[in-house]
Amino acid sequence: LNWSIMKNPLYFLNGEYSNTALVQAQLSHSIYSDMVHNPLKASIFVIKMVLLFSAPLISILILRLINHRLVRWDTLILLGMFLSISMVQIIMLVTGTTFAWLRYFMYGLPVAVAWLPYELSKVKRQWHVIIPLIAMIANYGILSYVVTQPSMAPEENKFLQNSFGNQNEVDDDWKQQSEIARYLDDNYAHSSILVDTSSAFFIILQSKFPTQFYIPSDKEFINAVTDPEKYKVSYILLPNPKLVSGINVINMAYPNLYNQGADWVELVKEFGAKWKLYKVIQSTGRYALNTNNYAF
Repeated sequence: LNWSIMKNPLYFLNGEYSNTALVQAQLSHSIYSDMVHNPLKASIFVIKMVLLFSAPLISILILRLINHRLVRWDTLILLGMFLSISMVQIIMLVTGTTFAWLRYFMYGLPVAVAWLPYELSKVKRQWHVIIPLIAMIANYGILSYVVTQPSMAPEENKFLQNSFGNQNEVDDDWKQQSEIARYLDDNYAHSSILVDTSSAFFIILQSKFPTQFYIPSDKEFINAVTDPEKYKVSYILLPNPKLVSGINVINMAYPNLYNQGADWVELVKEFGAKWKLYKVIQSTGRYALNTNNYAF
């Protein structure tokens, strides 16, 4: 499917919207860039993250110790299942192919919890049940605290803030994008506007004329980014690259366009500090295309 649609069988792996491309676009963050090609730092980071989910596992190991069942093959099997997925994160951090967010390390927790009924069936005294119960309550407390810390759980904390009473920033952004959609509908309903849906999806959803937008799912989108005039692009809608997350192919192709403009476009409208609308005014051959960060 990747080959037939995108002409690249490994598009999911190395395409402009792949996980690799997304990570590469954010590697300037010191948290991740410091661990690239540094197995020691990556290992320390992963161990710290894994420990946040390890209270139930530790309780199982304590149960095995006091019941004289620690030195067994199934202990090794348990540890292997608990650590295997998380340990892959070390390789991915060293190669610069993951963000290693908090939720990426949670897989060991359901493994340990699923193991507990089996382990409790082997205990010699009923009061031993208290040990994993305390451990699970402790882990709940630990994770409840961690998700409130942006430095430890940036994505999860952002979601938490947006979900519980801190909607002002999100609401303002949606409101602005709705206004942009109305403006484009009122003034450019029959024009061709080049835009990347990764950051402008809400604008398109709010528009009464969504077909006016030239978007990544259009067959000639990449060619239109390369040569807007040839593919009859009238306008280019750009987000501020410093204020949007994720990949925006147009910004990657023209990294200076938002801030500096270019001689082949004319600034038509500026929407606050987040969006600009440019009109394509010159012919092809004048575009300062950035081919280092983007594979056309």
